Amino acid sequence: MPFSLPDLKRTYGRSGVRGGATDVRPYLLVGTELEAQRRTLEATIEWFQERVGVERRNAPVEELAVLVGDYRLARCLASCLQVTFAFRPPSLESAAVAAAGDPSAGRRLWLALQERGISEASGLRLHVFGQANRGAGYVAPATRELFLDAVGDELGCDGAVLDRLLWCDAEEHERLTVVGQTGVPAPEALASHYNRRALETLLCRCVSADLLLPNPDGTAIRRLYLAVKRSYLLCELSLAEPDVGPSGGVWAHLFGPLEMFGPRTRHGDRFARAVLELLRAFPDLSGEARVLINEREYTLRLPPGIAEAVRHQAPLQDADVEEGDGAEEEPEAVAVVRRPDEGVRFDSNVERRLYETLRGMERRGDTRGWTVEREPEPLVHGGVVMVPDFVLSRGAGGGAGSVRREASGSAQAGHVEGSGSTRVPLSLPKGSPRTASSRGAEAPAKRVFVEVIGFWTPQYRERKKAKLLALDGQADLVLVVDEELASDFRSLPFPVLGYKRRPSAVDLVTLLDRTYGAAARPESAGERVRAWLDDSEVAKQLGDVFARLLPNGDVVALDVVREAVRRSGVKDAEQAADHLEALLPPLGFEVVWESIFEATVRRK
Repeated sequence: MPFSLPDLKRTYGRSGVRGGATDVRPYLLVGTELEAQRRTLEATIEWFQERVGVERRNAPVEELAVLVGDYRLARCLASCLQVTFAFRPPSLESAAVAAAGDPSAGRRLWLALQERGISEASGLRLHVFGQANRGAGYVAPATRELFLDAVGDELGCDGAVLDRLLWCDAEEHERLTVVGQTGVPAPEALASHYNRRALETLLCRCVSADLLLPNPDGTAIRRLYLAVKRSYLLCELSLAEPDVGPSGGVWAHLFGPLEMFGPRTRHGDRFARAVLELLRAFPDLSGEARVLINEREYTLRLPPGIAEAVRHQAPLQDADVEEGDGAEEEPEAVAVVRRPDEGVRFDSNVERRLYETLRGMERRGDTRGWTVEREPEPLVHGGVVMVPDFVLSRGAGGGAGSVRREASGSAQAGHVEGSGSTRVPLSLPKGSPRTASSRGAEAPAKRVFVEVIGFWTPQYRERKKAKLLALDGQADLVLVVDEELASDFRSLPFPVLGYKRRPSAVDLVTLLDRTYGAAARPESAGERVRAWLDDSEVAKQLGDVFARLLPNGDVVALDVVREAVRRSGVKDAEQAADHLEALLPPLGFEVVWESIFEATVRRK
């Protein structure tokens, strides 16, 4: 949760770049500044501990500001400590016992309130107002004490006690209470919590960010890229030093999706979440962010080592802890039906449909040996770093985790075991030497990357085209492009599959076989079924079945079509029904997988 901007202690200064935006520098408790303020942090924690049980009116924040010596820092530290110490109104029971003066009288008063269904101060006020409404509906100031005495007599207390109980939940009567379950924080934890919220206060006003990841391997690049996508931001990667390769660092340019309306900082919460997550995941990360303060643009510098400022988390956590930041709560048992790939996020519905259709065909054995994988290892060549949408693999050895690819020329390779991550190499241009990462490991025969390019701004398309040109045809890559944009990309040295409304997974597999060669393997059952279509009588019978089910461009569930084929009496109907993904395209129909379990059939 960010601080209020007026409360954040910050300074402004020159950026050192001619014509560049002014720097904004939040005051952070790190390094020598942390040591200088350590006694202040300890005194602040002690101030809260000493005032546990004290009413709010007797613990003004101005008193803390005098102790700290800076009202802005004092207000921010007090906001951070509200996670552990918070003002809470006393219960009506404890207030009744305290107001009555005598414990036994207080308990009798509490029992009388409970008999009337009163358990909170608001219920007591409603009861008193109800008594007033039985009369004239209004109690004059001159008769107020007599009225409260009369109502109090019914409850077993005098009017003065009743008057105090009526407003015992007012803000001024709230008492400081320990609410955290992790104990009193250490000064380092308080400083880290303050630093994180100070950065968040500016980052939630961010419009773009440029982050440098030094000397990454394929796993690190992939983790960074996916973390940005999980925050629903866009990310463009490039090498900091193309001549050196990834060892010279990788720049990540973060920006928000294009939207026609709303403020420029509408994606600020996403930037704050993404950048803070990346700082915790990559301690060596550095860079800068463009932020808007009072409609003026400033640069927020993130120097190397700034991750140390937000490293220490426990035992302080926000009330709205981000996923994965704090202790996990026991989930409530709820009966739901969940898609297996629900956690996979896509840039567009076009990309999602293509992936799910390929997965469905893969389960049926109709991809001719190709297997699809989301978010593969990054492509690195020249000054380009690119994470394609899919990779389609065919051959022995499986996925990227079993292979290590060595550097060749300007391309670099290498990987390490990331904590909790799979082993991901940097992908190299085709023709580069490849060696097994361990004895007995076998490289896959073919891995072809797929990039889906749909509608976007002209500037974005030009940047995408420039990246693809920089690859210089050195990667096995297929472009799936909207037909209106296909002419802009056909000049590139990569196969292009155009589409109008949605790309055809069958056409993609056919293009892969035509470009990279068909697999030498036994003919699948689906291919045998498609061969039967050479029989004109069988083709006519199947066409009639599909035409009856799908007149005038209707959409029918795949299971309905499958059952109709089984009952049609067509030659080998049972086997044909199990391989409709292979039978339908030649007859002018297509199967679209809406999810892993649901598919529809429609005319092309």
